[in-house]
Amino acid sequence: AFHEAGRHLDDLNRALRQVSDTIADYGRLYASFDRLHLAVITRVEDPLNVLVPEISLLAQSIFLQLFKSVQMDLYALISEREQSETFGYASAAGISFLRELEGMQRPDYAYSAR
Repeated sequence: AFHEAGRHLDDLNRALRQVSDTIADYGRLYASFDRLHLAVITRVEDPLNVLVPEISLLAQSIFLQLFKSVQMDLYALISEREQSETFGYASAAGISFLRELEGMQRPDYAYSAR
């Protein structure tokens, strides 16, 4: 639904541009403010992790318009306790996301979007 309805991506784009402008406004208070560190934090079993590459790519392209360097880090939180009803689903989603991350870290990985 996120990909099919273009307005969601437009809303996200608009929100990230507002964040970028706000950060840049605060940066005017400092003599040198050209580097931005962005941390993405998610739980491994979250089904919305399928959007992490799109959101990260969009954020990086927007922030690179105002900053010389954008460094991105991803923190994936793993829950080690068993949840009786959702344990199987959470474990499968978590393993799937970690395998996807492993593929993204390969040197030949490429991702592009409009």
